[in-house]
Amino acid sequence: MRSGVVLACLPLLNERCETMTQRAQWYIASFMVHRDLGGGSEALCATRQYWCLLTAESSNRAHTGVMDLARATASALETSDTTRSGWILDGIMELLMLSEAPSHGSELIWEQAEFLPEEILRCVKEKADLSAFRSHVQVPDSSEWYVCELVLVEVHDTGSHGDSALVWINTYLLRAADAESAYRSAISLGGEQATEPESHRCDDDTAHWEFRGLRELVQALAPPEDGAILWYEQSERSLDEVRTIVPRQRELGVFEWEERQSRSGESPVSDRS
Repeated sequence: MRSGVVLACLPLLNERCETMTQRAQWYIASFMVHRDLGGGSEALCATRQYWCLLTAESSNRAHTGVMDLARATASALETSDTTRSGWILDGIMELLMLSEAPSHGSELIWEQAEFLPEEILRCVKEKADLSAFRSHVQVPDSSEWYVCELVLVEVHDTGSHGDSALVWINTYLLRAADAESAYRSAISLGGEQATEPESHRCDDDTAHWEFRGLRELVQALAPPEDGAILWYEQSERSLDEVRTIVPRQRELGVFEWEERQSRSGESPVSDRS
C-alpha cells in the first residue's frame, strides 16, 4: 500500500499539537500479520493488514499501543485457527494522527497517487463487488458502522497532466442502518467532494476534481472506539515481499511529519490542493 502511494496525516490544528502530550489524541494505525505455514521465504502465505483506532498522549505511546494490540490479535488468531498454524506479527504498516474523534463522516486517511487510465478503471468497483455486499467476514449484527474509500481524479480543463492522472483515495467512516444506506451515503459524500471546472490550478493549467466511484465499502468489525479494529484486508504474499513493505518506525506517517516539524517548523495543516 505504501509503494507509489503517499499516505498523509489529516489536517491538525496548531493548538492540538501544542497540547498533544497533555491529553489523549486519536490515531489510526495498521499492522500486518501472516500465517506461518513453514514454507520458504518465496512461498506465498496468507496475510492480513488490520486497521485500528486508538488514543494516546504521544505518538511513541500510540506506537506502543498498536504493538500491544497487534500482538494480542496475532495471539487470538493462533488460538482460533483450526489448522493449528501460527500467525506471526510482521510489524506496523502505518500510524497517523486524526484531527478529531472519529464519528460519522470523519475522514480517516487519504492516499495520493499517479494512475494510468486503465489503473483508475481497475481501482473503481461495481456495487456488487464491494465487500459490504459480498463479505463472509463475521460482523456483529449490531454493527452500524462502515468504511468507504472514495476515488477522485484530477481532470485538467486546460493543458494536460501527461499519460497519468493525479488520484486521491479518501477513506471515510460512516454510520448507516445497512449496506444499502451506507452505499448511498458514500456516493453522496463522493459527489460533494467533486468540484466545478476551473476550481483550482495545477502546473499553470486549470483543473477540477471528478468523483469516479468507490474503491471499497466494508462493514466495520467494531464501533469507532479506543482500541477498536475497524477492518482488515486479506491477500497472499511471499515473506520476501512482506519484509520489503514493512516500514521502520521513523518511516511511519506521524513520525515523518514530526521529523519535518522539528527540522523546519512546517505547518501542521495538510497541503492537499
